Amino acid sequence: MSFRERLKKRLFGDPAAPHTPSHRVRITGPDGRVREVRTPAGERLIRLTGQHACVDAQCGYCVVELPGEPGAMEARVLAANPSGLCADHRLACHVRVESDLDVVVPYSWSLAEVRGGEPGD
Repeated sequence: MSFRERLKKRLFGDPAAPHTPSHRVRITGPDGRVREVRTPAGERLIRLTGQHACVDAQCGYCVVELPGEPGAMEARVLAANPSGLCADHRLACHVRVESDLDVVVPYSWSLAEVRGGEPGD
């Protein structure tokens, strides 16, 4: 394979590769602005929400409102901080996009703020 062919494949993908399904993710930000993106299946939600405060996938700084069942590790993190969280709160760092989603990023991103505390609590 020539350099040109390898570069083209790297930049534009391999046309012979199987099609990866993509999904629509509608994100409502803390300011009420809505944006829609398309992403391949399996992408982590946190990469799309713009929440980069997440440190160790256990801190709770990437809380989003999204219906659905959390995974085992995510459920443990959410259970450790039960006050004020509703069933629709999820951790964006644990969610992989497997279907079209409507996500709300609340004004406050930390679990302390979601529970009603002040930023930085």
